[in-house]
Amino acid sequence: MSRCDVVNFNRSEVVSLNRYQVVSLTGFCTIMGMVERGGKAKLFVIGESSYKDRVRQNVSFNATLVTGEHLGYQGLINEYKEHVAVNHSQLEFMKDGFSTNAVEGFFSLFKRMYIGTYHVMSPNHLNRYCQEHAYRFNTRKIKDGLRFLDVMSKTSGRLKYKDLIAPKPAPPTKGIEFINGDL
Repeated sequence: MSRCDVVNFNRSEVVSLNRYQVVSLTGFCTIMGMVERGGKAKLFVIGESSYKDRVRQNVSFNATLVTGEHLGYQGLINEYKEHVAVNHSQLEFMKDGFSTNAVEGFFSLFKRMYIGTYHVMSPNHLNRYCQEHAYRFNTRKIKDGLRFLDVMSKTSGRLKYKDLIAPKPAPPTKGIEFINGDL
């Protein structure tokens, strides 16, 4: 995603499957999608990071961004070549020849995967579902046999269920670094 001209964004905001929000018993998880014009797609679970953080990590600064009117994207015009915000609440679906249709279609396929295949997605593994969907989308033009060989070449051994559900160690916390090097 680093060398693209136009990137479409969308995000989920309402607790409803039609708006691409995955609901859990403890709350809900927000998902953000990016689709490069004529290129790759990415899907992220928004946790501690913000929308802008994800954009900065994945998009070249000389790209044109096409987003919805969500407030999380405000200010990106100052950092990127161009930012086009399509205002769906005013029944605007295309602006200056740009639309968010590509990323909305990407989310539609994610919703179909949710309803048709998985039915329930654990928030603990939601990032894995997102990565799987992005991989399927990005390799959709490859024959199934070649895609299977590609997946198998990327495996590093057997994944046991016990390892899959094991709690992950907490990331190291940063303390205050003093001048003498003590924490």
